[in-house]
Amino acid sequence: MSNTCACCGSAVPAAAYGCFACGAARGETPGAPGVCPRCQYRLMQGAKWCPGCDLPADKISFGAPAPQAATAQPSVASDPASTKPARERPPHPPGTGFNFNTLTQGAVTLGNKVVGKQTLILAAAGAVFAIFAVVIVTLQISAQRPPPFGLPPGSPQSAASLNAEAVLLADPIDGQFFLAFKEALPADYTAVMGYLLVQAPDPQRATQRFDKLLGERLEVLRLANASYIASAETSVLDRMADTMLAAMRAPELCQASIDPTGLVDRANTHARRLSSASNTSIVQAIASGRKHQVARPAPTRAQVAAFNAALQRQLYDRQWQAYSGGALASLPPDEQCSVHVGVWDVIASYPPGLSAIWTAQQMGQPAG
Repeated sequence: MSNTCACCGSAVPAAAYGCFACGAARGETPGAPGVCPRCQYRLMQGAKWCPGCDLPADKISFGAPAPQAATAQPSVASDPASTKPARERPPHPPGTGFNFNTLTQGAVTLGNKVVGKQTLILAAAGAVFAIFAVVIVTLQISAQRPPPFGLPPGSPQSAASLNAEAVLLADPIDGQFFLAFKEALPADYTAVMGYLLVQAPDPQRATQRFDKLLGERLEVLRLANASYIASAETSVLDRMADTMLAAMRAPELCQASIDPTGLVDRANTHARRLSSASNTSIVQAIASGRKHQVARPAPTRAQVAAFNAALQRQLYDRQWQAYSGGALASLPPDEQCSVHVGVWDVIASYPPGLSAIWTAQQMGQPAG
């Protein structure tokens, strides 16, 4: 099945059941074409809202002549469906990369095969990005790719978009991450910020939507730069291990990430600082890997055995059995978090060189 939305042209993640940009269901058969009367975005009937400005689909006239101006009203008579009340927008689908229940699928075995390194990678990679309330969608909106700062195609850059970005950069917590992102990866920052301000033009009012979209974009960025994260400098990855451990020890961050619809309360400044630090460690690792491209080996069999033994000592028997058997989701949320804390606690306890090897294994490959 195509991973491109037939109604608006946006890319749809393989595990998503619908398009994040316009709300159309995966595999939706598009109907008549239409043009958003507010921002002139071209889309097909089947979309639930305009990807450019979030105008509900019942306000868009499909199959009718395009409006002459952005303020023109759609023709109600041309589309009988337009007389129906607007359907409630469904919640965003569960994340494809950060649900703890799908991340840890068994421990590293001690026999002739080393099969669990992928497992540990999934466990920690998911743990990191679940912190950011994540669900992933790819960056481009087909031919309608938004210009910088998220304005509708063909529109001049508005003062409102610039002001929204300035407010984000000035935030005492989140702004620290955005400034680090802008400095470390300026081109990626521009692409991500542009998309965010298309989808959530007023982040201060639509905070939950903005937070979810931010997590989605960061996961796209991480997956596209997995090899660079793995080749970051030793000191960068060693610090990342400490940052991830601190984040996993925060109950709200960890347990909110287990729930696909969970978000951290923005009033919890401690959790937000940990989330911001985790985000920052990711973009800094990408920048370091692009610059230095450090080659490091995978853990040896002896190191794998030592890791398993250290982790098993930290867990109750039922937790270890669930972890090693790939049934982590069968545990209560607090016990799942105990497992993830254990993984990062072992890694953070290692000297920098070995810690970097394991952090690279955890963070340097796609989750799922």
